[in-house]
Amino acid sequence: RARMLEESIAVMRELWKGEVTSFDGEFYTVENARLYTLPEETVPIMVAPLGPAGCRAPFWPGPSPHRPVRCV
Repeated sequence: RARMLEESIAVMRELWKGEVTSFDGEFYTVENARLYTLPEETVPIMVAPLGPAGCRAPFWPGPSPHRPVRCV
């Protein structure tokens, strides 16, 4: 599930660029998709894993200026 979460976040970020996007991942496939109404600000992504160890897992993308993901 962790890899699926990481891939879904990658798909969302690509779509939020507002360009025609194609994505062929392990779990998701998106062909020639585009969002025409984009958010004015970066959309925060909050994830609530089961237990504190989930936030320390090696797959966790973690927050950064380019990846504002918060573990709650």
